[in-house]
Amino acid sequence: MECRFFGIKINDLRRLVYDLAEANGIDHNLDKTQGMAGWKWYYRFMKRHKELSLRSAENTSMSRAQGFNKPRVQAFFETLGRIYDREQSSPDRLYNMDKTSLSTVQDGQKKS
Repeated sequence: MECRFFGIKINDLRRLVYDLAEANGIDHNLDKTQGMAGWKWYYRFMKRHKELSLRSAENTSMSRAQGFNKPRVQAFFETLGRIYDREQSSPDRLYNMDKTSLSTVQDGQKKS
């Protein structure tokens, strides 16, 4: 889901684990009434796999997602290179302009 700009929520992970165990015929003691792994399973799993983390997904506008592709990124850096050559400047002369108060996406989502 991450490559499609959607994060996975904790409850989605718990349901996925249950579904995988059922589909593969794995003997388990997961919660059959709720159809998902329990909270204890989740916390123990995350404790065993410290390299993993579930983070709050950040919203991405559709135009930003579509605009970030290889041809556009290449075109940006080609244009930037031409500007450097034309202006006889170096990358240390490039400054970042912050647009903190502008929002192009909806409000944040909850994790679970």
